Amino acid sequence: MEIFIQSENVYLDYHEGTILVVNGEKRTPVAFKQIERIWIHPSTSIAAQLLVKLLEVQIELVICSGEGSPLGTLSPWVNPIGARARRRQLLFANSPDAQRLAATWIVEKQVRQYQLLAMHLDQSGLLNFEKLKAIALNNQAQLELQLPELTFVPELQEAVFGRLFFGLLSDLLPVPFQFEKRSRQPALDYFNAGLNYGYGIFYGMLQGQVQRVGLDPYIGFFHKERDGNPVLVYDLIESFRPWVEQACLHLAKSAQWKAPEDFALQPEGGYWLGPTGKEKLIKAIFEILEEPGAQPKTSKQTEMFQRVKELQQLIHHLPID
Repeated sequence: MEIFIQSENVYLDYHEGTILVVNGEKRTPVAFKQIERIWIHPSTSIAAQLLVKLLEVQIELVICSGEGSPLGTLSPWVNPIGARARRRQLLFANSPDAQRLAATWIVEKQVRQYQLLAMHLDQSGLLNFEKLKAIALNNQAQLELQLPELTFVPELQEAVFGRLFFGLLSDLLPVPFQFEKRSRQPALDYFNAGLNYGYGIFYGMLQGQVQRVGLDPYIGFFHKERDGNPVLVYDLIESFRPWVEQACLHLAKSAQWKAPEDFALQPEGGYWLGPTGKEKLIKAIFEILEEPGAQPKTSKQTEMFQRVKELQQLIHHLPID
């Protein structure tokens, strides 16, 4: 279970074996059982005793910005990162196998994005859709044939594909939610504000899992390394982005999101999701994550976490001198 603290000036305390959520005069006890992660607003206060207890019972705490993007996590190191583990990860990051794995994740994302558009678009005569379809399916075919060209991620035409995808996605939206291009910090429109918040949920979930299995989130093999950026998390999220896009598309097309009521225009410019908009998106995303995954008797959320475990096992068995 995930707990999201959306309101300002909430205090989290530890009392008689439970989490106590204090919001003004309202005091709500929450049992530790089945909690996997707690997401807190930057104005949330938290008792030191509760922080210690969260580490003891292995519950992650995700600290978010006002926009909702994860700033960092407090999580127990079940498998702390050692020097040998980091060396193995660095060796793998610079290998052709890492490039091929990154290509696999990118192509998986492209195919899912193509399938998402195909479910909603009237495809007849749409030249951009045909271009996007050709890129996704051609890359998928090359990957299945294990052609050496896919050792290099730039061959996947990801930048071109992304422009085509988001242009077509915007065309599917009601007019208030249409957008010109992807925008991040800040989002320049309502829909990008939703995408940014949704991707942020996945960043927080995956970074905690990466740290739990003893991988270094700052050593990746697709996204360009930058100081302070968990690039491995950015790599891992790629093939799961379409689930966020699916949730945002559903909320906009079904008129569950209300503009401007569910959004907040910031004084310095740009948009954030407001509290009601966040609640709706959180619900939509976790409904998708509960759907069946690619493997029998698994959910999509299990599929995400299994991806991290598989990567850890792959790296763990690399020989080093």
